[in-house]
Amino acid sequence: MAPQELKSHCERAEAYAKRLGAALGLPEVEAEALRAAAAWHDRGKNREIWQRSIGNLEYPNKVLAKSGDKGPTALASRYRHEFGSVLEMGREVSDLALHMVAAHHGRARPHFPDEEAFDWKYPDAVAEFAASEVPARFIRLQRRYSRWGLAYLESLLRAVDVWASQEQDETALEAKA
Repeated sequence: MAPQELKSHCERAEAYAKRLGAALGLPEVEAEALRAAAAWHDRGKNREIWQRSIGNLEYPNKVLAKSGDKGPTALASRYRHEFGSVLEMGREVSDLALHMVAAHHGRARPHFPDEEAFDWKYPDAVAEFAASEVPARFIRLQRRYSRWGLAYLESLLRAVDVWASQEQDETALEAKA
């Protein structure tokens, strides 16, 4: 897989989310949550620590979603981009969209471990508050959608992330030519 720029990866994921939501006939609330989650799911990767960990030495001039390299990470860190993405989303989106983003790599079921609930871009108090909301959101959503219904909705974001990850950026294709 070739490297992918963050902006184009999120745009592709959002486009896939719109198509998948329509194809499945998702109700408007769930379709919009999937679209918003896809658009924001990796925004927390726009951090120097995350970019360095994947070996991107061109940051901030180039911001990657995928390194294209399957080798070991260059820098170990407990930073979770999903948590950073939730912080980036703020409170303007639905609980479902926030949860889908938080859970798209298996966290937030029901919480983030304390050592992963941070982001250097935000004050500790903001991160602590956001982390404290995760378990209550998970419980509310399980009550609304059921255990398996929520897992199903989470899987839709994972699917669009995979589809978007499999496509190559135009710049990567041009470089190979």
